[in-house]
Amino acid sequence: MKRQPKDEDTNEHFGFGDSSLRKLWVPSNNSEEGKGKDYQNKSKTRLSGAQQPKSAPVYITIGPPCAGKTSALRMQLEQDGYDPDLVLLNQKKKSSSEEIKTEVALDEQSNVYQRIPLAGFLFPATRLDPQLANTTLDDSGTTVRDRLCSPSTPRLESTDAEIRNIILRVAGRMTPQEFADRAREQALQAGDTVKFFRDRRMQIAEDLIVAVERVSVQAVGEILFQMQLQQEDAGSDVALTTTTGDVSVNELPYHDKDETTMSSPSSSSLPEHNLTAVTNATSAQLLSARALIRTPYVDLFVPHAIFSSGGGLDRAELQLQELLTNLPPTTPVSWGNTNTKPAEYVAALRAAQTAGRPVKFIAWGVSPFLPYVSRQELLRRTVSKFRNTGRYIPAGAVGAAAGRVEWLIREAAKEVGKLLDGEIAMNENDSRQDDDATALDNNYRSEDEHKFNVAFAALAGFAMDEEGRVVRIAQPRTPNQRFHSKKGKGRNKKDSKDRRKVRA
Repeated sequence: MKRQPKDEDTNEHFGFGDSSLRKLWVPSNNSEEGKGKDYQNKSKTRLSGAQQPKSAPVYITIGPPCAGKTSALRMQLEQDGYDPDLVLLNQKKKSSSEEIKTEVALDEQSNVYQRIPLAGFLFPATRLDPQLANTTLDDSGTTVRDRLCSPSTPRLESTDAEIRNIILRVAGRMTPQEFADRAREQALQAGDTVKFFRDRRMQIAEDLIVAVERVSVQAVGEILFQMQLQQEDAGSDVALTTTTGDVSVNELPYHDKDETTMSSPSSSSLPEHNLTAVTNATSAQLLSARALIRTPYVDLFVPHAIFSSGGGLDRAELQLQELLTNLPPTTPVSWGNTNTKPAEYVAALRAAQTAGRPVKFIAWGVSPFLPYVSRQELLRRTVSKFRNTGRYIPAGAVGAAAGRVEWLIREAAKEVGKLLDGEIAMNENDSRQDDDATALDNNYRSEDEHKFNVAFAALAGFAMDEEGRVVRIAQPRTPNQRFHSKKGKGRNKKDSKDRRKVRA
C-alpha cells in the first residue's frame, strides 16, 4: 500500500524532481477524427507574425476544497503579468455594458445553495419560517421543510447532523467531549463494509474533532480580544453586551422546549458583563453565540441543482464557452471548480481547444502558489469558512476529494516520466559545461510546470503543444482504470510511442 501524505509534507510531496528531464513533449499528429495535424497547423498560423497578440490562458485549478485555489490563481495571474481582477472580478462583454465574471465556479451557479437562518436550521420543526419552509428546492417538489425534517438519504441526514454539532460546539453550547463522541458515533454508523473506507472515515472524524477545537479556541480568543478593546475604548461594561450572552431577541435560541432531537447544556444566569468574569470562565456559554458563529445563516447544499440535466454543471460549461466567445482573447479565463479527477476538467480543455486558447494548470502540491497541506488543515479551513460564511463542505467530502487529488497528482508524475523517459539517457551523456547547466537551471521551474501541464492534459485525453494549446485524442483516465485511446489498443500503442518523441 502506497504511503499516505503526512502532515509535515510540503508542496514537494508530489513533485517530479528529476532535473534531467529538460525537453518538452511534442504531441503526435494522430488525433481523434484526424484533427491533430490541422489543429497544430492552425495554431502555428495564429501564433506566427509579430502582429498577432498572445492569447491569454484558460487557467484550471486542481485541488481539494479549501486548499487555497483562488489565492493561488491570483498569485499565478500576477506572475504571468495579468491583473487578477480581470479574472476574479467582473468584465464587460464585447459591445455591451453587461458585466460578467471570468472565473467559472460551480458553487456560484444559481439554486445550488438555499440560505436558511441559523435558528431555523437548528430547530426546523419549530423555528423555520413557514414561507421558507414551503420553498421548493428541486424539480421533485422537495421543500425546505422536507429536506431538513425528513432528509431523503442517510448522507444528507448525516451532513445536517454534522453541521448542527459544529454549530453547537463552536458556539460553546456543546462540550469538546460531547462533540468528539458524536463525531465518532457518526463515523461508526456510516456502515462502511470495506476496511479501507471504514478506517479512512474514522481518521477523518478524528481530524474533524481536532479541526473544530482549533476553530473554537480561535473564536473564543477573538471575542475575548474584542471585549478587551471594547472595555478599553468605552471605559465601561455597557459595550460588552454584544459579545457576551444575553436574552435579547437577537441571540440564537439554543434551547427549545419543543425540540427533542437536540440536547444542549442547561441555561443558567450569566455573571455580570465584565472581562474578568468571562476570562476566568471555563465555558464559552458566557459568550454570545452570535459573536462566536458570526454567520446568521446556513447555506443548504442542493445536490439536484448541480447534477441534474441543465443544472450547475451544464450551466458552468455553457458559461465558460460564452466567456471565451465574448471576451477578448487577451483576457484570461479560469475554470475554478474543485477539480479532483480528469473527467472534471475535460469541459474546460474542450472549450480551450475550440477557442484556440492555451491552458495552464495550477495544481495542489505542484504549483509553488498552492502548497500541499494536511487533511486536518483542510478541515480546519472548512470549519472556519463555515463559521464566517455559513457555507460548509462535509468532512467526508473533503477527505474523499483530497484522496482523489493525491491520486491525480501521482498519476501526473508518472505520466511525465512515461512521456519523457527517452531523454533521460540522452541527458546523462550531456557534455555541456557546468556554467551552461547552471544557466538552464534558471528555467527549471517553468519547464517543470509545463511538463505537468502536459501530463494533466494527457490524463484527460488531450495532447498539448509547446504553447499550451490542446487537442483531444482519447478518453480521460479514471482511478483504477487503464488509459485507452478511442481508436483502440493498436492505435493507443502507436500513440504511446509518438508521445515519447522529443525535440532535437
